[in-house]
Amino acid sequence: MTDDPEEAQASAESMGLEVTWGKDWQGKGRYMKTRCYMDAFEYAPMLDRNLIYASIADHHAWFDTWPGVANLHPDDRHLLMTYGDGSEILPSEWHQWVALNDKYGFPIEY
Repeated sequence: MTDDPEEAQASAESMGLEVTWGKDWQGKGRYMKTRCYMDAFEYAPMLDRNLIYASIADHHAWFDTWPGVANLHPDDRHLLMTYGDGSEILPSEWHQWVALNDKYGFPIEY
C-alpha cells in the first residue's frame, strides 16, 4: 500500500521476507522480489512422525491456466519454489511430487 520502495521493503522485511531488487519480466527496474523460507515438513505428534506440509499450490505451475500469466516463462511468474539451498526443483522432480500428492495427499481438517 505504498509507492515508496524503502517503505515497501521495510514492511516486507518486518514480516520475515528477504528482499532483493531487480527487473520485471518486461525489463523494467524497481521490481521488488521477496523470498520466504519455511520448513516443508511438520511434526505430527498424533502420528509421531514428520509429514510434508508444503503445497504444490506454492509452485509457479499453479498459474498454468491464468490468463496473462500462463504464457510467461516460469522465471517470470509470481511464485517460484526452490530447495532450501536455493537450487531449482527440476521438472521431473516436480512431476514426481505432483503424482505423490495426487496419490497420497489429503486435506487437513480443522
